[in-house]
Amino acid sequence: MKTANFTSPLAKRFDEFLNVKRALGYKYENGENLLMRFDKICAKFPGESGSLSKEAVLEWISKRPNETAATQQKRIDLAEEFALFMAKCGDKAYILPPQKSNYHESYVPHIFTPTRKSDYSLTP
Repeated sequence: MKTANFTSPLAKRFDEFLNVKRALGYKYENGENLLMRFDKICAKFPGESGSLSKEAVLEWISKRPNETAATQQKRIDLAEEFALFMAKCGDKAYILPPQKSNYHESYVPHIFTPTRKSDYSLTP
């Protein structure tokens, strides 16, 4: 497991957030990569006195070219979790307003009727 090297003014909070996730039993390896990318954006858009700025959050969650809604939703979820964590720590953080997700599952299960089920039975 590699150690993240956060550089933004929120580096301490990113480290704490990562440690809490791991203390709860999550490996959080992909989350760590996302946090490092989020940290770079927070360095570009620093908030006042160590706060999570609205500009950083909106830049972080903006849709990227050729990106699926599921990938964007992962970033939105991370921004929400981190902002709530900061707020619980007593820091100022821009918390996204509740929004309807554009992400929806495309998998539709097929449920066989008893008759159809017997048509596909492997028993003689």
